[in-house]
Amino acid sequence: MNTTITGSINTETKTFKIKTTPKLMRRLERFFALLDFNSKAGHSNLFGMPLDCDGSEKIEIDGLDKRLFYEVDCIGGVGCHLEVANDDCYSCYFLDKDRNDRIFYQTGPAANLYKRNEVIKTIPGFKY
Repeated sequence: MNTTITGSINTETKTFKIKTTPKLMRRLERFFALLDFNSKAGHSNLFGMPLDCDGSEKIEIDGLDKRLFYEVDCIGGVGCHLEVANDDCYSCYFLDKDRNDRIFYQTGPAANLYKRNEVIKTIPGFKY
């Protein structure tokens, strides 16, 4: 990982190796184009990409911080429609507006899952 400071902007460069099917690689590239173009254009939004990981769509990424997997495991078990990677946690949202339970979930340090700011689940010391 390389860190560069240019003026008041601190940037970082990191290389990842991605292995997946050609079809999914094209979708990933289109997603990266959303991020790249909109970063240059100055457009802010929530960007997303559908992914059927319990089906045939699998992605292997070398170079990730494995400690993040504990929090990913926590947020993935909630069953929300939208899972979001934030600066220091993951959160998830239900998109069904008629849903009675519109509670906000997010992860925290040590692989905790929070619901209404209370710990409801902790992933034990599983090694990823």
